[in-house]
Amino acid sequence: MFGLKLQPRIKDVLILAPIPLIMLIVHPMTAWLLFVTIGFVGLHECRRIATQTRERFYTWQTRLALGLNILAAIISIYNINFALLMVVVNSVVIFKIERSHNRDILAMGQALLGMLVVLAYALRSGQIFHGEPKHGLVILGLALVISVFSDSAAYFVGKMLGRTKFAPVISPNKTWEGAIGGWIFAIIAAVIYCHFLVPEISSIHIIFQVILFWLLAFAGQMGDLGESMFKRKFNVKDSGETLRSHGGILDRFDSIGPILILLTLAIWAL
Repeated sequence: MFGLKLQPRIKDVLILAPIPLIMLIVHPMTAWLLFVTIGFVGLHECRRIATQTRERFYTWQTRLALGLNILAAIISIYNINFALLMVVVNSVVIFKIERSHNRDILAMGQALLGMLVVLAYALRSGQIFHGEPKHGLVILGLALVISVFSDSAAYFVGKMLGRTKFAPVISPNKTWEGAIGGWIFAIIAAVIYCHFLVPEISSIHIIFQVILFWLLAFAGQMGDLGESMFKRKFNVKDSGETLRSHGGILDRFDSIGPILILLTLAIWAL
């Protein structure tokens, strides 16, 4: 049963993973297209769940949200600071005009997804590293390493050793043993990764590295829990039909989003 449950996910990863990886690596603009696509699909899933409809950008509020996000994404190509300001403005506008009683959730989703798209592209294009896109690509890899090791280790350790519920009301299957296992494996993987590829982080004291990587792994797990709470509030199992075996785009990027945002801000401050 355990193996059969994983098979569809593994099959999807083997078939679909090369496409985004190629887009990420080839050129900053192909990476921009990838980030924007993920952001728009994620926003659509968020709106569909929060408004309890199958709408596909039919309402004028939804079309305006789409237009504002396109504008912010285009601005991010030229100026990250103005693009981030535009993301905040977009969220305020959506909060003010949205008729849904869940407009606070829609505005928050718009802000988080917008920040993810802008910061991810700023990393990949080298805007944060003074025109060094390859270095930004390495930082994106670090976010992915922390997310994958934290999620995978938490899942497997929780299955083998899990006894104590971590958040029984929000996500009954998560355990403290799994969470701690995820933190440990994510920290070890991140330390090794940075030793070879990220001198800005590997040069600081190991204790501060451990604290940083724990915060990032913890942020990822909180993102996962937040998305679980969001789905439970609206009584849905999956966030969308895209990447169905993974539960949708939001399900796939619920942990890497907070990790990437926090990591980018940390690197920016170094």
